Amino acid sequence: MRVEVKFGTQTIVVELPDGPTPPTLLQLKEQLCTQTGVLPMMQKLLGKPKLNDPENDAKSLEQMGVRNNARLMLIGSSVPEVVSVNTTSAAQKQQEEEREKLLRNLPLNIWLLPSFAGFMADPYVEGKGFSLEGGGVGLALLTLDVALTRINTLGVATASGGGTAAALLQSLGNEEQATISHPLLRQLSAADRQAVQRAHGALRRCYYFAQEAEQAQNPQQVLPVVKKAVSSVDGLAVGEWLLLPGGWNGLNAANAIYLLIHRRGPETFDVVFVNRGHEGMPYHPSWQTAEKIVSCPILRFEGVASARLLDHTFWLLLLSLWMRSNGSGARSEFIRAEVFYDVLLPWLVEKGGKHADPPRFATEMLLGTCDSRTDEDDDTAARHCFSAAIHEHRATPVRSASSAIKGAVTALVYLLEQYGVRARSVQKSIKYALKYEFMMRAAEDLSALARRFMRSYTTDINSSPEANFDDETRTDAVAGSDDARLLRIRRAMRQLRLAGVDDTMSSANMDDVWRTARAANIILKNARNVILTREHFRGKTVLVYCGGIHESSCKKFSTLLAEASPRLFGALTGVEILFVSCDRDLHAYEQHASMFTFARAAYPCTELLKLLDISHIPELLLFSSDGRLVHRRGVVALRTDPEATLFPRGPWSGATPLTAVDVAMFRCSAAQLAHHTNKRLSVDGGTLTAEDATRVLDLLSAVQRMVDALPKEPQATRSGLSANGPADGYSNNTQVQEGEDQSFQLSQQRFVKVEASTFSNASLLPSASTAAYYGQAVQAVVPELKDISDVRRATGWSELDVALRRAVEAVEALWLRARHSGTTSRVAIQMHIIELVSRFFLEIVPLPLPRGTDARAVPIEEQPIVSSFYTEEPLPEQNSANNNNNSGGGRGDVQECIQESIYSLLLSYTTAWQAVEVPTRAFDSERCLVAMAMLVVYDAAVRRKGGGGRCSLLASLLESNGGYYLSTSIGRQSLSFAYISATLELVRPQFLLARSAILRYIGISAAALRP
Repeated sequence: MRVEVKFGTQTIVVELPDGPTPPTLLQLKEQLCTQTGVLPMMQKLLGKPKLNDPENDAKSLEQMGVRNNARLMLIGSSVPEVVSVNTTSAAQKQQEEEREKLLRNLPLNIWLLPSFAGFMADPYVEGKGFSLEGGGVGLALLTLDVALTRINTLGVATASGGGTAAALLQSLGNEEQATISHPLLRQLSAADRQAVQRAHGALRRCYYFAQEAEQAQNPQQVLPVVKKAVSSVDGLAVGEWLLLPGGWNGLNAANAIYLLIHRRGPETFDVVFVNRGHEGMPYHPSWQTAEKIVSCPILRFEGVASARLLDHTFWLLLLSLWMRSNGSGARSEFIRAEVFYDVLLPWLVEKGGKHADPPRFATEMLLGTCDSRTDEDDDTAARHCFSAAIHEHRATPVRSASSAIKGAVTALVYLLEQYGVRARSVQKSIKYALKYEFMMRAAEDLSALARRFMRSYTTDINSSPEANFDDETRTDAVAGSDDARLLRIRRAMRQLRLAGVDDTMSSANMDDVWRTARAANIILKNARNVILTREHFRGKTVLVYCGGIHESSCKKFSTLLAEASPRLFGALTGVEILFVSCDRDLHAYEQHASMFTFARAAYPCTELLKLLDISHIPELLLFSSDGRLVHRRGVVALRTDPEATLFPRGPWSGATPLTAVDVAMFRCSAAQLAHHTNKRLSVDGGTLTAEDATRVLDLLSAVQRMVDALPKEPQATRSGLSANGPADGYSNNTQVQEGEDQSFQLSQQRFVKVEASTFSNASLLPSASTAAYYGQAVQAVVPELKDISDVRRATGWSELDVALRRAVEAVEALWLRARHSGTTSRVAIQMHIIELVSRFFLEIVPLPLPRGTDARAVPIEEQPIVSSFYTEEPLPEQNSANNNNNSGGGRGDVQECIQESIYSLLLSYTTAWQAVEVPTRAFDSERCLVAMAMLVVYDAAVRRKGGGGRCSLLASLLESNGGYYLSTSIGRQSLSFAYISATLELVRPQFLLARSAILRYIGISAAALRP
């Protein structure tokens, strides 16, 4: 049966098979849906009665009065048209386009932005600094919002509604939903799509707030931001979520965090803190797995009182930590993670919602965190001290300073989970689609760069780069010539187009400039005040200069541009320069415009500046003859070529060769995307089909071919990041490398061919086993000294030697532990060493009695801490098996070992004291007492005669000429210890006894020996 259906301006012919069963009305509607995209439920057929009654769908066409060659009329809208009407409003669409333009107008390509580097190449950019690391919250949210706009094709769900309604999604069905969804997210259900819309709306509102907050630079501008934050929390509906930015930007610390606030009831909230940076991670739960160390970047606190969360002072302190970097003043070293985690967070969460609630602690609340996932991993939670919810949100700590973009993605995934996307596979699919869109956006910037090279290689600079795409089959191009380079870039450009890359959307064009000027009543005129029309700029290369004479840099550049303008006009036919003023007043504008002989926009021209997204001045934009913006690097070009002798080529073309960093960023990001592609194939239990994987690999193959085709700096070639090109000059890669195709293994059963190029073997990331990064396992070591009570008090030379040896071994073990510890742990170990040495010389090692002193004459309180064996007991015999090359061969071994042990402990004691910057008076007095105790013990050991070798010689020298006693001068003024001891602040009773024994030894020795 043949039926003609009139649909709009076209006539659709439907052929229905005549079988045993006559065709039904439903079959006709399905055929029409296939050809028009109008769902059967949305079709309205005219020409016969009762064709639009759903109850008649099962009836045959003959029963409905439709004969062969019948003519009907169809009224309806396709699925994309229905969705577009019910999704983004005109205002939202305009805002999305403005954000896309803002991202395109940034001075750097997207692959050099910290948001791209942190999300796609985190390990590579570690330690590289700005611009690959760091970056603000606003830039991270802007980049993520633009990528989400491409993924969320149904529009954003705002507080006032918006987005595609759930009823509409349910009516479309899965197949129809797939036709309007992102290519990599066709498997999402209607509920998942609604969750993406709601999460995207929360993230976009966070971006608007961050944009306003980053512009506040003085107290008058900060207070409205604080009020807006409080009002946003106060106006949050019950059951809804709010995303707000935060962090700290101090002198030595900078990190971004995100706050997720959920209103549980009228007076209670749930607050979630997301921190993916390396600063503040010690406050988060972390544990070791078989592969790596992971942590939970999410801290959830439930039942937070509204009185605390709506406190203006809290928000002022919290936001000031993050907004302090907006101003030009010096940053404070006290703005760091401790202020947030140790002060603000406990104050916020440790007070219950009711006055009678018992006190609680943030750590206990964190360890008790639970959600609907706790029942799924009870076994895992039982094996660890953290709950299953903490384990479910585990993440690998970042290696670079990319907390802004990493935290934004983590907060987005957490919002998706709260809105109903519980399956980890779906969450990972959305993150994978984000990575794909980031790479797609980088490919668009790469395509725009290729267009500049294509324009610079053509004979006619005003010709379109796509004018001769049909010449790609040429084989007569001479290797190394501009034609050969242009041919390679065109072939790579065609492959990018086949992969879906479209960079035709320019950030601005001359038509927009003209329309904006006309709408805002801005007159364009020349130096003779003759009004210029739109036709004056049509088909010409236009340089748009934006600057203000109040800036010294603009004044110098304006002079340079005025001098170079005659040469710019003479270098090329059809060149115009347009001056758009950023001056503060009309007088400054007239003074500034008098410097030029070319066209200018009448003052004020604020709307034109907004259209061109001028964020800094001076700025010189180059528009091609077709009206599209080529680049914004005119200022750099003129400063590089002040005589304009190279115009319009050279630096004026904006075609800068790829650097080693550019190529490395593409390699790392492509390798990561290829790695995730291999992991998410449906054959291995993932959600990615081979068709979608092929789509991604086609994009990677096109990107790597373009990177291979574009010229590179010599450093990029010699660094090994590029496999092609000569070693000197610019690497133009004129020789197309031919080789065997390499296959990217998608799974054990499927293979997709990709061309061998710069990103070869990217699928093998990581190519080496991660076991190589583990390092050697820590070996358990029995401590040298478990407790100081294990050492007996020395009563003779042998016991003194053993005690000092054990003390030296214990101190060396502590130093070894400090060498492998962090700063905080190292300071604690140094304090431990100080205490250990002090206890040894005040409790274990007895203080010596002077020669000839009767121990019974000493006060009974001091007798336990003094001993006369230093002068009365002979040195022990040397063990022949333990001879340390002592030339005396007698009894000098023990004496020398004791001296060496005391000297070693003295050095360790001095080194450990360097950790004490500002000691108390009591602690400093203890140091003085311990040092003097070590000195008198060393003096008694040195003076003992009967040793051998060097020890005997030293003892003889000290006793010659009537003997010499030890100097006890202390400090810069060389005050004696006897004088200083009266002012010591000794807080322990045993210290008084030790001081008395030391003074006795010094006093008697000074009286008996010569000074």
